[in-house]
Amino acid sequence: MKLLLVIFLLFVGLFAKSQQKFDDKSRAIFIFDIVKYITWANEASIDTFCVGVLDEKNSLEEELKKVAAIRLQVHKKPIKVIRFQSIESIDNCNTIFANNENGYDIDKILKRIKGKNILLATENYSFHKSMVNFIIVNNIQRYEINEPKLLEEGFKIYD
Repeated sequence: MKLLLVIFLLFVGLFAKSQQKFDDKSRAIFIFDIVKYITWANEASIDTFCVGVLDEKNSLEEELKKVAAIRLQVHKKPIKVIRFQSIESIDNCNTIFANNENGYDIDKILKRIKGKNILLATENYSFHKSMVNFIIVNNIQRYEINEPKLLEEGFKIYD
């Protein structure tokens, strides 16, 4: 199970080698690709799979909506994309994405989502702070999967 995730991430890393930074289109695709490999503890009670983005601008939200319109479902559930402009407004979503470049405090985000069964995917935060973190190392797109933090919040990585 974990081996498949590692292979997937290595493949993505090789593909991403030619790209030195993330753009909204690649972020949207990778967010949806990663959530395929995560199981939510309350998944049976989820009617609509909600992907949220913490951002004052709507460009990533629009790219997420484009990907959602193509993929149609996550874990056999319809997809809803929403944007939160502040940490305090985060509520009722299954995944939230935040980019450190936007200045959001990850400790405040973690405090806000603690115990709410919300997967946190981030970009450019310190190692081991997020559940899933997109980073650039030596001009190559990489991903950090923090399994202990995922397990702590009740998530499971599956095949």
